[in-house]
Amino acid sequence: MVDKTLNNYLNEAIRLKAEIEALKADFEACKGKITNELISRGIEEYEHGETKVRYSKYKKRMFDKKAFEKAFPEIAERYTTTKEQTRFTIS
Repeated sequence: MVDKTLNNYLNEAIRLKAEIEALKADFEACKGKITNELISRGIEEYEHGETKVRYSKYKKRMFDKKAFEKAFPEIAERYTTTKEQTRFTIS
C-alpha cells in the first residue's frame, strides 16, 4: 500500500537533508577560508560587529575507553550499562 502522505513527508525530508548537506559543505569551506586568513595574519581572534571568531590550539584530556577495556576487561564490564534508545534514519 502506498501512503501518499508519508511519501510526501519523506520527499520533503530528502530534499531538506540535501539542502542541509550542501549548506554544511559551504559552511565548512567558509570556515576554512576564515581560518586560513587568521593564520596568514597571525591573529587568534577577530571581531566583526557583535560576532567574534577565534582560532587557537588547546589541549584536551580524553579517556581511551578501548584501551581501558583491553587492559581491564572485568572492571569495564562491571561498569558498562545498556540503555534502550530510538534511532531515526533516512538513507
